Amino acid sequence: MPIAKITSKGQITIPATFRKRLKSNFVSVEMEGDKIVIKPVSGIGGIFKKYAFKDKSPEEIMRIEEEAVEEAFCQRWK
Repeated sequence: MPIAKITSKGQITIPATFRKRLKSNFVSVEMEGDKIVIKPVSGIGGIFKKYAFKDKSPEEIMRIEEEAVEEAFCQRWK
């Protein structure tokens, strides 16, 4: 069983053999009792579609970024 160190910034390195099996660069992280469960997330582009910057002005991009931060903050502190 591989052991991963948690850095001072809360980061861990997932062993390469596990990352290859995930077949995704995005994961969801959940707590189940006293265990941390990491699951691959596919189709992540759909989640970020509303934040796409194609054909948007710098002002519109800044507004979208501010809304995304506000939305994430609200979800975090519900």
